Amino acid sequence: MSSEVEYISLLISVQTNLYKYGGPILMILGTISCILSLIVFTKKNLRKNPCAIHLVAYNIGNLLQIYTTMLLAILSNGYNIDPTLYSLSFCHFHYYILLLSTASSPSYLILASIDRILITSPNSLTRQRSTLRRTYICIIGVTLFWLLAHIHALFLTYIMEPLPNLIICSFQPGFYLTFINYYMISIQYILIPLLMIISGVWTVRNLRKIRPVNFATVTMRPTHSKDSQLIQILIIDIGIYIIFSAMMPPALIYLQILQTRSFSFAEYQLVVLLMNVAMFSSYIPFCVGFYTNFLVSKKFRFEVKNKPFAVKLLDLIISILLSVDIFAEYLWLDDLTNKALVKINDKLFYRTENSVRMDKNGLLHPRGRKYYQIKLHRQRTELVEIEQLFLFVLSLNGVMII
Repeated sequence: MSSEVEYISLLISVQTNLYKYGGPILMILGTISCILSLIVFTKKNLRKNPCAIHLVAYNIGNLLQIYTTMLLAILSNGYNIDPTLYSLSFCHFHYYILLLSTASSPSYLILASIDRILITSPNSLTRQRSTLRRTYICIIGVTLFWLLAHIHALFLTYIMEPLPNLIICSFQPGFYLTFINYYMISIQYILIPLLMIISGVWTVRNLRKIRPVNFATVTMRPTHSKDSQLIQILIIDIGIYIIFSAMMPPALIYLQILQTRSFSFAEYQLVVLLMNVAMFSSYIPFCVGFYTNFLVSKKFRFEVKNKPFAVKLLDLIISILLSVDIFAEYLWLDDLTNKALVKINDKLFYRTENSVRMDKNGLLHPRGRKYYQIKLHRQRTELVEIEQLFLFVLSLNGVMII
């Protein structure tokens, strides 16, 4: 008996610590990721691209998921604060938004994949179907479809007590609960990933069919560099979603098997742990998009570096996390960081580049400034940053700003 109690305590402890410590970290990373991704994809030269609009909708859906479903899971499993146990309306809302958010966000990825299939088609008429108007219509239509498709969760969820002293908010037991389990397995965790795989493979197949067409000395390609980079971002997002969502179907199948027979409290805790670990894993794709895009896409890195607000926000976040009074570093410019910052007694100081003279009494007398900066659109900019921008964009061997 004591061994069973220890086993149950271990299962509860693992689940609690996962959400108590891992949950807030993942939530912070996800918030930063979604905000920075939205900043990049809403930039003027990207927001006219249909695929970028789909990715904007995807990141908005991710924020919705983080601050509804994920936040409630962290409070419930990590801190034993579950408002769904005390309010039937909140119980309804919790499961409605759970079904809605887990279906809508990946649906936007599928729409983006379909758009990439159109834009990479060898047929010029098919490529012309990729338009902003059609993009907005698809996003609004899919959103309305999922809003209506899951409205049943607002009426068929209840607060119940399946075991003594165990109160839970759950779907109506019986046929409806079985239906929901099979629905989540078949639609959300099999059909949606399968559509992602098919659309991704189709896009790659279209890309491989594209061959340069030479006219004299000019090489023409149907797909622009920007579109190719967006395809790369999309494929990575789809791959991450499929990998981290793969744990949920086995957990749901095990839960369905368990419901066909009587079970002990230890078995119940085991299936709860598996479900919560699988759910935690399914949150990861919605929280790491910015970081994976930054690593794999050259175009995405360039857009981040040339978005002043994004750079300032990232600098501010780094400064807060490091608990320093000045910025942590120049982003992606290590040589400039080492030149501008100095560490004295484990404290970070900024070299102001002010020229001073010390008199015999130890007093400092300013003599002027010594740095290479200009003000452009009311922003102080290092000349070396402008030089690196020219080198990156124009692929030059050397640049000097005078």
